[in-house]
Amino acid sequence: MSIIGKRKFVLLLAGLMLFTLALPAQASFDFTQEYYLTLDILVGKNVSELLGSRQKRLETATIVYLGSANQMREIYATLEKPDPGTKVFLAANPNNAFFFYMYLFAPGLTWVFSCNTLFGQVVAGPMDYYVIPGAGELVMTMLKEDSNISNYYEVGFLDILTELMSPGPTSPPRTYTPASLNQQMSTRSGPGTQYTEELGTFPQNTEIMLVESVITGVPWGMVEFYFNGEKHRAYTGMKRINAYGPVEQGTQDYYEVVLSQTTSAYYGPGYDYAQRMDTVRAGTTLRVYGSENGFSMCDYRSGTQWVRAYFPVI
Repeated sequence: MSIIGKRKFVLLLAGLMLFTLALPAQASFDFTQEYYLTLDILVGKNVSELLGSRQKRLETATIVYLGSANQMREIYATLEKPDPGTKVFLAANPNNAFFFYMYLFAPGLTWVFSCNTLFGQVVAGPMDYYVIPGAGELVMTMLKEDSNISNYYEVGFLDILTELMSPGPTSPPRTYTPASLNQQMSTRSGPGTQYTEELGTFPQNTEIMLVESVITGVPWGMVEFYFNGEKHRAYTGMKRINAYGPVEQGTQDYYEVVLSQTTSAYYGPGYDYAQRMDTVRAGTTLRVYGSENGFSMCDYRSGTQWVRAYFPVI
C-alpha cells in the first residue's frame, strides 16, 4: 500500500471510530445485533501494555475471543468449527490509552469488538450493523493489503486456538513454600467466608505445603494436602500457618465465561487431585482466575455461597 493509501486508510478508520463513538442512543441501527460483555481481567490496563508485544497481543486477543465465544453463538461457531482463513486484527486508538478494537473476519462473519479497558467493557457486533453497511468488506480488503499499518496488528487465529488449548509460557510451574500448622486448620474452598467449607477442619499435625497467599480483607493461604489418600487444595487463614520461606501472592483478577458443557470439577489442577462430588452444569457462569497444568481455576455460585474449583474444560 502506498503512503497515500495508508493515510486514506487511517483517515477512514479514524472516521469510522469517531462515527461509532458519536452514535446517539436513539440511532436507527439494529442494536439487537450488539452484545455487551464485562472482562474484569482487562480493567485498568493500558492499551500500550496489552498490545506492546506479539505475546501480549496474542494473550489479549485470546481473552476477548474466549469471553465472546462463551456468550455469543456466532463467535462460538468459529471455535467449534474453526476455519484457517479466519483473520483477527487488534487496533489501538491513538487518542485514548484505554480503548482498543478487535476485528474478527471469518467466512460469512465480520465482527468488531470495541474494548474499554478503563472499565473492562466490550461492545461487540457485526461490523455492518455496528459501524456502517459495507464497512467490514472495505476494512478487510485494506488490512489484507498491508497489516503493518501503524496501530494495527494481525494476530494469528490458529495461534489463538493454540493458546486456548495450552497453558503455554504464561503459566509456569508453581513453586510451593514449606509450611506447618500452629493450630487446627478449618478450610474453605476459596479465600473468604463466602466460600463453601465442605472439607471441614483438620488436625494441627496435618502435613501441608503453602501454594500462595491472597488478601481479601484478611490474609488467606492456599494449602495443598492429602485427605483420604487424595490430593486437595483448600484455603485457610494465614494466622494458622507457619511459612518457612517467601510466599507467592495470588491474583484477584478474573474474567467471566459461561461453561459450554456439563463438566467435572477438581480440588486441584490435574486429574491426580480429588474430583468434586457434583458436576457443574452447562450454562453456569464462571469467574476465571488463571490456568495451571491445563486446568482453569474458577469460582461459581452454589446456592448462597461461592465455590472455587479447577476445570479441565471451560
